[in-house]
Amino acid sequence: MDLKSLISANLLQASLKEVQDKLNAQKNLLKGCNHEISQAHAEKSQLTKDVSDTQLQIQELEHKVTKCNKDTNDAAKLVKKSLLTFRPLIINYVFVFC
Repeated sequence: MDLKSLISANLLQASLKEVQDKLNAQKNLLKGCNHEISQAHAEKSQLTKDVSDTQLQIQELEHKVTKCNKDTNDAAKLVKKSLLTFRPLIINYVFVFC
């Protein structure tokens, strides 16, 4: 081998090593980014689940409030109806026995 081809081969090997080092650095960077992306997706999934659970709890509470309001209105109507129906009896009872 002559000197020229030996120098050329050494330069080629050095260039190849430099390119491989750069490639490995890029691979490591991509692995790090991929890990961060995976963590972000996992966090997003957990937050989405938490939001869904919270929305379900809100719906359940709204249903309970609506039911309580309805029960309250029904009870008020029953009391009003009972007062109208039994008021004369109550008045007579008070006057007769008191």
